[in-house]
Amino acid sequence: MRYVTFFTFVCVLLTIQFLPAQAPDTLWTRTYGDGVGNCVIETSDSGYVIVGQSSWDRSNLIILKTDSHGDSLWSKTYGDTNFNDYGCSVRQTADDGFIIVGSTTSYGAGEDDVWLIKTNEYGDTLWTKTYGGSGYDIGKCVQITNDGGYIIVGTTESYGAGGQDIWLIKTNSNGQTEWTQTYGGNLTDIGNCVIQTSSNDYLIAGGTSNLTTHPGVWLIKTDASGDTSWTKKYFDNVAECDAYAECIIATNDGFVLCGYIYVNGFGHGCLIKTDFSGDTLWTKTYYYTPGSLWENKISEYIGDFTWSHSLIRTYDDSYLVTNSRLEIYGVFPGNVWKGFFFKVNENGSFLWNKSLCESIASYSGLLSVIQVTDSSYVVTGCQGEKLYLAKISSSVTGLKKSDDIITHTFSLSQNYPNPFNPSTTIDFNLPKTSEVTLKVLNILGEEVATIVSDRLSAGSYSYEWDASTVASGIYLYRLQASDYVETRKMVLMK
Repeated sequence: MRYVTFFTFVCVLLTIQFLPAQAPDTLWTRTYGDGVGNCVIETSDSGYVIVGQSSWDRSNLIILKTDSHGDSLWSKTYGDTNFNDYGCSVRQTADDGFIIVGSTTSYGAGEDDVWLIKTNEYGDTLWTKTYGGSGYDIGKCVQITNDGGYIIVGTTESYGAGGQDIWLIKTNSNGQTEWTQTYGGNLTDIGNCVIQTSSNDYLIAGGTSNLTTHPGVWLIKTDASGDTSWTKKYFDNVAECDAYAECIIATNDGFVLCGYIYVNGFGHGCLIKTDFSGDTLWTKTYYYTPGSLWENKISEYIGDFTWSHSLIRTYDDSYLVTNSRLEIYGVFPGNVWKGFFFKVNENGSFLWNKSLCESIASYSGLLSVIQVTDSSYVVTGCQGEKLYLAKISSSVTGLKKSDDIITHTFSLSQNYPNPFNPSTTIDFNLPKTSEVTLKVLNILGEEVATIVSDRLSAGSYSYEWDASTVASGIYLYRLQASDYVETRKMVLMK
């Protein structure tokens, strides 16, 4: 009897071990009238800013500011309602204002132009710039560069080798062009995301569309002037497909890209992990089939398209990916759009999936995700015709507010000075000998610097971080020691 009981106990443990993790709880959801949220960031006052567009057709560019509960504080629109204008990417600048990139047909030289807008903290326009020629030119992503200027990636028909080419634009802090580069051939080459490395190089993520060749997800590494250092293609051995990367983040051992690949008439979300040379470490595709891990569906289900849009590295070193999915049915009421996100571990293995919004015959999707200072997740997108924002809890429990810190055990102090330029000091206390890491992250959760990675004895410690090579903005610094994790915000203002 004893052996039977022990065997049963072991079976229960194994069953629990291999069950997928439970998805976190939704804390709140908000809609704000007609519109689509393309990008969300956390602001220095712990609120959120969303940029996007007022509709899918004849739209204005919109920017919306909320408090930490998602309640609207103000909103602004830009553009002419008789044309199509939209915002794709936003960053908060050192003066608490915002820099926005997108596309405009209301202004500029041609059909569509890249549109860069600088605002104050209330969304009032300080200046705008357009870039482009007579063709179709759009901006998809903007980053603040280490010299205080901006780097923009998008797509151009006006310049380059033909068709559509990836377009990289470097400007100064006033939006004046310093240089531009194009990448591609005579096919449709799309640039969707750019990041700058600590050595001032750039990584561009995008893809190539051509159903008669082997296109693939495209990763381009350039030097500080935009000259190509190397390029890599992924999923390029699949005939008759489209493949794009929508987002790229840097990790401590390479890069991770998310996007989608169309194969045999259906679309799959994809993740790609590479080393620092762009060589593949692993790839994953994620899609729905009846009876799969996602959920069971009715028998009239035919197939679907899944797009992976944005990606972050979470505080527990996993990855969170936002998606939209079109489920196709052969019966009334027809097709269903869903917005969902999923979490995978550092090897790309599935942990959990959560659907948040859906609609019939009208687009719903989650287009942008961040992990905020209290460790929860905030996502934006569209539910039907409505701009959508939601906050979701996190399973990470080690992040504490300052009033929750047990001072007689571990503690992490607020950096000083704060704001700072270019260096600041970070203090922490250890009650026992511990393996300690102290890292600096940007607001996307990407690692910027490792200040400490060592085994330290009990005591008080003080470290200085010199940020002279990174751009102005909001940063997080995170202490991990034993089972203790603490994260705080700091502001670099050059």
